[in-house]
Amino acid sequence: MYLVGFMGAGKSTLSHKLAHYCNATSYDIDIYIAHKHRQSVSEIFQTHGQEYFREKETEVLRQFVSEKEPHIVSCGAGIVESKDNIDLLKGEFVLFLDVPALEGAHRITNPKTRPLLADMAKVSELEEKRRPLYEQIASARLDVSGKVPHEAFLSAVDLLEKEGVICRLQK
Repeated sequence: MYLVGFMGAGKSTLSHKLAHYCNATSYDIDIYIAHKHRQSVSEIFQTHGQEYFREKETEVLRQFVSEKEPHIVSCGAGIVESKDNIDLLKGEFVLFLDVPALEGAHRITNPKTRPLLADMAKVSELEEKRRPLYEQIASARLDVSGKVPHEAFLSAVDLLEKEGVICRLQK
């Protein structure tokens, strides 16, 4: 299962909680790339540029899609900006964690870790660009507006049980 949505939607937190609940492995693409490069995402953006980061994102996504063991992947907010990534996610269960971009931006405790949050005017622009792409690839949508992580988790479990996904993930 792949979690998509805007920055601050709770993808990383929810992927860990769901993985524990489902006895699956949790991956966070941004953290995976940062760990592999021994740099933060912000540093990778500064050193190599956004295009380089997006290429690495596609490589990692390709690796996870080929993984056979049950897993839950927290995708970076910009994962939908690549047609290759959208194609890779076809046929996978994709949960769109829907939160207004400004609410998501305000949830982030350290905005310096998110290079694209430097310009708040750009946040709305990014939402306008990405929202239709999230909707396009989503197998299901979960509104997480105004929800604390535990509430989002309970809502996700309920939705995923109704979709029959949780049973497929459990070993």
